[in-house]
Amino acid sequence: MLGSPLHEHHLLRYTIAEVPNSPHLVLLTFYDEFEKRVLDIEYTRVRFEDLIIQLQQGADLNLEHVYIKNFSLSRYRQILKLDEAAPVVFNTISAKGCFFDSDTGIDFNGAVFNGKKTSFENCIFSNGFVDFSNTVFNSEEISFRKSKFGSGSTSFRSAKFKEGRLNFNHVNFGTGNTVFVDVHFLDCFVEFKGTYFGDGNLDFKFSKFNKGSVSFERASFSKGRKDFKNVEFGRGRVDFRKVQFNDGDVIFEGAEFNSEKISFRGSVFGCGAKKFDQSKAPGSLLLMDQVELGQGTLSFYDSEWGTLQLQSIQFNVLADLRCKHCKSLRLSDSIIRDIMELPSPDFVGMEELDLKGIRILGRLFVTWSKHLKALIYKPGAYSFQIKAEQFRVLKENFRANGQYDDEDAAYLEFRRCIEKQKLAIVSEKGYARVFSKLGYLWRWFIFDQIGRYATNPMRVLSHALGTVIGFAVVYWFTAHFAPFLGKVGSTLPESLNQSSHFLNSLYYSAITFFTVGYGDYFAVGWLKGVAALEGFCGVFLMSYFTVAFVRKILR
Repeated sequence: MLGSPLHEHHLLRYTIAEVPNSPHLVLLTFYDEFEKRVLDIEYTRVRFEDLIIQLQQGADLNLEHVYIKNFSLSRYRQILKLDEAAPVVFNTISAKGCFFDSDTGIDFNGAVFNGKKTSFENCIFSNGFVDFSNTVFNSEEISFRKSKFGSGSTSFRSAKFKEGRLNFNHVNFGTGNTVFVDVHFLDCFVEFKGTYFGDGNLDFKFSKFNKGSVSFERASFSKGRKDFKNVEFGRGRVDFRKVQFNDGDVIFEGAEFNSEKISFRGSVFGCGAKKFDQSKAPGSLLLMDQVELGQGTLSFYDSEWGTLQLQSIQFNVLADLRCKHCKSLRLSDSIIRDIMELPSPDFVGMEELDLKGIRILGRLFVTWSKHLKALIYKPGAYSFQIKAEQFRVLKENFRANGQYDDEDAAYLEFRRCIEKQKLAIVSEKGYARVFSKLGYLWRWFIFDQIGRYATNPMRVLSHALGTVIGFAVVYWFTAHFAPFLGKVGSTLPESLNQSSHFLNSLYYSAITFFTVGYGDYFAVGWLKGVAALEGFCGVFLMSYFTVAFVRKILR
């Protein structure tokens, strides 16, 4: 059966018949979901009473390819009049290919498994509750590989797995709940690769992993709740790659990770909450590249991470990334279709923020700060073209959110990066590069320094005031110390002419700047060119001010 497609079916359908002329054999016939006969397997029948004698004698149990009905350590303790919590020791047990049948449940509660290897490979646990609670596995190798559980729940609550390898690969836990609450995995290398975790809830709350790695690669979870709350993952690698989480909440709230890397790469989530709130992994890298998040929410609120790498993801969920600590946040090539809240880089100790290739079709909530700007400008990260694109995306997002001051700040850095990129791609040497540099400096002064690319009207106004005063000084200085260059003449009578006074020079500069031209004062000599230049500056700066001012008002 375990090599047939029936192993993938979650309900166990079978009938039992006696084998003619073979009282120690039974024939099990398995059916598919259409009640069609698929497979017949013969098993050797073993009575539970015979096992009691072997357990009393401390003998090694060989249960390979046998059929056992109503296996129960509780009944074993009652028969021998032992305490209900008394441990039952299995020196060595090999139950490969065994069929455990039951009317009420299969009970290994309180068992202690010794020996070099404990094997439940290819076992079938029939419909009903399967209880491995409070068990202790001292074996170096424990294997449940390719075993199948029926329609009841399965519990390993408070079990302890010592050093060695624990293999749950390709196990089918059937349709009931699967419980690994408060399990101590100690230094085991734990594998759940390709495992199906039933149609009920999966509960790993308060379990502890130590040095060994744990892998759920390509596992398939049920549509119930997947609860890893307050689990302590050890220093080994934690692998959730290409896992099918299906619908239902996925909870890692309060979990602790001590490994260097936790990988969810290529996994698929369904509808429900994905919660990593208050989890602690200050030195770990969380990889969630190319993950399908489904619908619902994704939350890392108040958690601690070394690096959060959420790249190439379509965020169709409400994403709360307001971590308590996050050294590096990577969101490159992702698409935000819902609402995402980022942590404040100033308060979470962030040293890297990667927004390369990000697209925002929903809303991204983050506050502009000098630290945020510095993270995007981080030396050696990307070219100015890519940095400009990140600032542009932020600018568009700030405008959609009504964060207009933040929009202006992001737009300013976007334009600066564009100009620096133009300068960086100039490959010519000699005069061509000199002219490119001069052109860059000219644009830097005119567009950036004077008005911050039309984002700061008051800065333009202050430059206008400075220009008026500056030209007034030129007029006054020329009249007193270089009259051969020209002067400010007047059509007024001599008694009213005060062209040599500084305030008069300031007045003349102002009416020239604003191109009023009352006719009471005029430039003479070389100062005519200076006056023409000031008139041009006035037209330019007032036009610049109008653009910047209207841009502010219309928003």
